[in-house]
Amino acid sequence: MDAVLFDMDGVLVDSVTHKYEHWERVLWDEFDLTTVDIEALIGLNTHDKYEYLVDTHGFEADRRRFARLLNEDVDRVYEEAVELLPGVEMSFEWLANRSVPIGLVSAASRPRVDTVVDRFDLDDCFETVVSADDIDGDSKPDPAIYCHAAAELGMDPADCLAIEDSPHGVTAATRAGAYCIGYAPADGPTRDVEHADEIVTSPADLHERLRAVVNGEPGNRQ
Repeated sequence: MDAVLFDMDGVLVDSVTHKYEHWERVLWDEFDLTTVDIEALIGLNTHDKYEYLVDTHGFEADRRRFARLLNEDVDRVYEEAVELLPGVEMSFEWLANRSVPIGLVSAASRPRVDTVVDRFDLDDCFETVVSADDIDGDSKPDPAIYCHAAAELGMDPADCLAIEDSPHGVTAATRAGAYCIGYAPADGPTRDVEHADEIVTSPADLHERLRAVVNGEPGNRQ
């Protein structure tokens, strides 16, 4: 593989658990939605979260109130609470030493992506940074965001390795044609990434498989 494209939430930073708890509280306490599959919201932007709830639960709440309540504490999470996940810096260093381009491909908003990049001084790590705000089409699970990132690198998505931790992210990456490692940490929230090309469950395994795939030793594509 000629480049590696990383998702942000749950792959680079530990934001997923923080957001799970916040979204669950808002949906239960403010909208009396106690049967929502919170996992299904991971990787969707606010607009698509609302549409998902309309389709699955007949949701009729005011769209602006929903967006405000869902997002009001999340900015603080990015500014103060999230940390880099174990193994990220090691993988970045390994890739940089081999001049393998790295991209960040996130369904988060540009301000949140910039907050993470700035907080952890990652700007020099990436050849391209693409957020949901940077594309004209739909966000994940639509493949447009991965096609856009690959084009920014001057590459075909098929020549890129994607690291994703959500079903929508895996779908976006594989539909674009990228080889996708699904990251489902054994000690984290349950994540359905079974349609990834391969699955890892620990930071050590992720780093090991990343190196193997970049070196031309991919596993069995599902």
